[in-house]
Amino acid sequence: VSTQSTWGAKCAPQTGFSKNMSEKHQEIEHKETEKVQQASSETQEEYEEGEDGEDDDEGYIDQEDIQQVYDFDDAPEDDDDDAPEETDPENEAMIKEYEEQIMASLQNMEMKDDSVKQFEHPDSVFSVSVKDNYLLCGCGDDNAYLWDLQSGEKLHTLSGHTDSVIGGGFSFDGKYFATAAMDGTVRVHTTSDGKFLRSLGGPSAELEWMEWHKSGHVIVAGSADNSVWMWNAASGDHMQVFAGHLGPVLCGGFTHDGKIICSGSEDGSVCMWNPKSGRPIFLIKGAHEGPVVSMAHHPKQRLLLTGSCDTHAKLFNVDTGKALVTFKGHKDSVEGTGFSASMNLCATGSVDGKVKVWDMNTSQNRLTLSHEDSVVQIQWHSSEPLLFSASTDNTIRLWDCRNGANVRTWRGHEQNVLGFALSQDGKTFVSGSDDHFALLFN
Repeated sequence: VSTQSTWGAKCAPQTGFSKNMSEKHQEIEHKETEKVQQASSETQEEYEEGEDGEDDDEGYIDQEDIQQVYDFDDAPEDDDDDAPEETDPENEAMIKEYEEQIMASLQNMEMKDDSVKQFEHPDSVFSVSVKDNYLLCGCGDDNAYLWDLQSGEKLHTLSGHTDSVIGGGFSFDGKYFATAAMDGTVRVHTTSDGKFLRSLGGPSAELEWMEWHKSGHVIVAGSADNSVWMWNAASGDHMQVFAGHLGPVLCGGFTHDGKIICSGSEDGSVCMWNPKSGRPIFLIKGAHEGPVVSMAHHPKQRLLLTGSCDTHAKLFNVDTGKALVTFKGHKDSVEGTGFSASMNLCATGSVDGKVKVWDMNTSQNRLTLSHEDSVVQIQWHSSEPLLFSASTDNTIRLWDCRNGANVRTWRGHEQNVLGFALSQDGKTFVSGSDDHFALLFN
């Protein structure tokens, strides 16, 4: 222990009395040091020549344990209390090996791929559509791509749009396919050879969605210019423009029988349109308190299910325009809606990561199913009470809605799943993602 004054070590240059006292301190310290070293040497000799001739190192320091000797005045300041302790090289190696094992396990988990085919694109895959052996993908590079599902061969790169392709699909008979883009146009091609037929224009802003008629070569699409447009894809004729919404038309489509068009808008309104006259049958202003972002038609009845940013879903009778039920329970925007074809159930998927299954007889929440992130799309199996859900947690899950069981979880995407399409027989599906891939799953 140093006897030097702490005050003396921190103050300015010393003069007079304080300087003399410092010199005396140094002289005393030097003598004390010699005494301590002599005593230590004698004690060490006594230790090494113990009566029983055995080492007893408790409380003593061997000479070989001394790493460095300092004079008191030259000793470093004792400020290493918080310094990290030196690590044994052997322990360091073990820790490094353990960390590498953990990282390898995480990487294997992240890279798990359940897909049977992969279709790589230059940019994000915003939309996927499946018909027979064809896969149509719309991308952020302003192009669409037509693939052979079985072989994985890219059949055609479909250029012509000047902005991202956000939608697409095949006609009911598979003769044509069409793509919709943020440039405000729909482009029509023949499926057999990918030949471009015509561009369908009219909207003054980007398209939000498009859909084919259930039994005709007719296309309907909603635009950010607040309108809905309808064309004959085979002839290129403009058939109707539907005006009445006061905000971008974010979702829409035909009823199951193709006789009415329904649309939902950012202004919170829902409208049922007469396709022949172009006039609204019912314009329901304030149907929701927020933008209407998703919509589904019942496969057998004139029922409409809408989802909104107001966190609610609503069931409408299309023939009367009346809201039958308001489904409450989500905590964020309802981005997916759908009806079961086999049971009297409907479902909603939300940004809150939940899928809720509703009993349409009682209007009660029957099941709540969970993803780890936002649910972007849901789709019922065509003949079974099975529900598919796609999420930004990079997975697609299959649920048995009789008991809520998570039947299967498919992985393969490294970034957000943006959408998926189920085959007609329900045996395969394709998903598109921000990771530039479309993946085929069994």
